[in-house]
Formats: sequence, structure tokens, C-alpha cells
Amino acid sequence: MNKNSSKNRYIALITLVFICFFTFSCGTILHPERKGQTSGRIDPGIAVLNGIGLICFLIPGVIAFAVDFSNGTIYLPNGNSFNTDYEKNIDKMKKIKTEKELTDKEIESIVQKHTGFKIDLASAQIKAVSPK
Repeated sequence: MNKNSSKNRYIALITLVFICFFTFSCGTILHPERKGQTSGRIDPGIAVLNGIGLICFLIPGVIAFAVDFSNGTIYLPNGNSFNTDYEKNIDKMKKIKTEKELTDKEIESIVQKHTGFKIDLASAQIKAVSPK
């Protein structure tokens, strides 16, 4: 096997991996937890990565945008109105007063006790907001 043949195979492999990456879409690969969102603000990072795929390779770029929009992975998390406009919905929230500063585990336990939902404050889907 000569050096040119080996070099061509290496370039072909790199190109194939690059095309596959954009074919399977950036948002779906990078943020699978976002699947199922139907609307919200578009994540500029994902849009730029898909745009690079569109500029470099037209078909995979189009597929990347189509997959991300159909899966909802192009949208930033917390795109619904309750999470983004919490001040408008403050009356729907249950307030629990405490005299001491709480740890994350204590907060998780209190939320589960009062709502029945188990949460993980370390999760990227949880947004903590301090009252004004």
C-alpha cells in the first residue's frame, strides 16, 4: 500500500465522520434531554453548529436543522411561560418559609414532601430563582 492511498483513506474517514456528525444533528447529540420540546427560544450555539454543517455540507446541514426542530433539541430548556415568566405566576407557587439556610439535599427533600415530585438540584433542567 502506498502513502497516497493511506492518506486518501484517512481523509475519507475523517470526512465521513464529520458528515455523520452533522447528519445526526448537533442538538440531538449534545442535548438529548431536550427531546420533546415544542417551542421556546432557539439555542444560538446549536443553531451555529447546524449552520456550519449547512455551509460545509448542504444536505447534512439541512438534515441537522430538520432533526433538531422535529426533536425540539434546538430550543433552550425552560422555554415554557411558567419557567421564563415566573414573576407572572408567583401566585401559583407554594411558599415555604424557613429560618435557616438550607442545603441542596434539604431543599430536595422539602420539595418532594410538599409536591410529591423528586428533584435533583444538580440537574441542568432545574432553575433556581431567588425572590426579589
